[in-house]
Amino acid sequence: MKLNKKRVLSFSLALLLSVGPMTSNLFAQSSDQNTKKEEINDVKIADKKVAEKADIKQVKNALNALKDAENKLKVTNISKLKAEILKDKEVRENKYFNKATQKDKANYENALAAAKSISTDEKASEEQIANAIFGLEDAQKSLSNDYAGLILKRISYENELRNSKSYKNADKKLSSNWESALAAAKSVAKDKIASKSQRQNAYYDLLEAEEKINVRDIFDLKEMIKEENKIRNSNEYKNVDKKLSSNWENALAAAKATVDDYEI
Repeated sequence: MKLNKKRVLSFSLALLLSVGPMTSNLFAQSSDQNTKKEEINDVKIADKKVAEKADIKQVKNALNALKDAENKLKVTNISKLKAEILKDKEVRENKYFNKATQKDKANYENALAAAKSISTDEKASEEQIANAIFGLEDAQKSLSNDYAGLILKRISYENELRNSKSYKNADKKLSSNWESALAAAKSVAKDKIASKSQRQNAYYDLLEAEEKINVRDIFDLKEMIKEENKIRNSNEYKNVDKKLSSNWENALAAAKATVDDYEI
């Protein structure tokens, strides 16, 4: 059977003409789908950037890492521990010792007893010696802490806290609790005859109220960062092993980055 070439050519042209619009529609649909995919990807990227903002867990990790790095800058040998123990007479004769709370005194006595025990233990590890030193130093500080000064530092964050999302989104009961703790802390800080116990309670009540609306750790971290120059100028930093000072530098940089990334 012979095919009519003219008919075949006509049929082919007709087919091309009919497929042409269809192909154009397919290209148009494909282009629309690609556009939509790009838009979805843009949204995902934006969401990812939001998700990359530091959260409260990262703040806590940065705070703990900086504390750990700072502690490691200190000399932690048996001679240092014995030197701290010998300060006992000086500590007891200090005017703050008699004014300290029973809780602070008991804390000091326990830390001193633990330090003495470690100092005579020939098998004590470096970690045990370090912990004994830190425990005794902290106990000594708690006897003479200026709680009025500590309260004023926390009060300085008042406006920042009020403008934060953490405060605005907090349960009303928790925000009211912070307001009450803040008012009490301000009152005690201004009271020149307030006892150390009153100031101490007001300070810790304010910290607890901050913690309940997820702002305590970020403010603690900011306070530690403020100590940067003091630490750099300390003998501990200048004389410490380079590995430990580098560890602190890295922890400090990470802490600063976390503070910058965290939106309270």
